[in-house]
Amino acid sequence: WYSTGYIATVARLHSFKLRVHEQAPNFLPDFQLASSSMALPIPERGLFINGKWVQPVRGKYLDVVSPATEAVIGRIPAGTQEDVEAAVAAAVAAHKRGIWARKTGKERSVVLRALAQKVRDNKTRLANYETQDMGKPIDEAEWDMDDVAGCFDYYAGLAEQLDARQYTPIDVGMDEFRVKVRREPLGVVALITPWNYPLLMATVSRDVGLGSSSGDPSSV
Repeated sequence: WYSTGYIATVARLHSFKLRVHEQAPNFLPDFQLASSSMALPIPERGLFINGKWVQPVRGKYLDVVSPATEAVIGRIPAGTQEDVEAAVAAAVAAHKRGIWARKTGKERSVVLRALAQKVRDNKTRLANYETQDMGKPIDEAEWDMDDVAGCFDYYAGLAEQLDARQYTPIDVGMDEFRVKVRREPLGVVALITPWNYPLLMATVSRDVGLGSSSGDPSSV
C-alpha cells in the first residue's frame, strides 16, 4: 500500500515537515530517523565474493539516497556482468568442493539458527539501515527483522526434515526391485531481491534460506 502515496509523502517530507508537525505532531517522529541523531552511519562495503569483500571490477558505485531527506547517505558497488560471473564461478567452485553440500540437514540447521540469532542480536541496527535506505517506519522495519530471523529458523527446521526423508523407499510394484530416493543439492541458486524490504525479501523468497537448507550455494 505504501508503494505510491506513502513513498511520495516520505520523499517530500523534508519540504513541509513543519506544516505536518503543526497539524499532526504524533505523525512526524517515524520519518525523522534518516535526518536525526538516531540514524546510524551507513557502512561502505564492496561485493562479498568467495568469502571476502572485493571492489567491483569496473570500480563504479551508486549513491544511496534517503527517501526522507533526499540526501546521499552512502554508496554501494555497481555490480556488472564481470562481477556476477565472478560470484557465480565462486559459488560453483564452492558447490563442487562439497563442504556445505555434504553436511547433513541437522548440521546446516545449526548454521541457519545461528544466522537467525545474529539477526536478532543486531535487530535495531539492521532495522535502522533498512529504514534509512527505503523509508519504511522504523517499527515496521523492526518487525521485518523479526520475520528475517523467523525465516532462517523455519528453513532450519526444513533442513532437519530432509534427514528424515533421505532414502525414502518407493514401491514400484515389483518385489525384485528396491527403489529409494536420495536427495542431493542441485547447484548454484541465483537471486535478485526487490526494493521493498531487501533483507526480508532475500530470505523469504526462499533462495537464500531454502537454498542453504538444501545445501545449495547462493549468488544474490
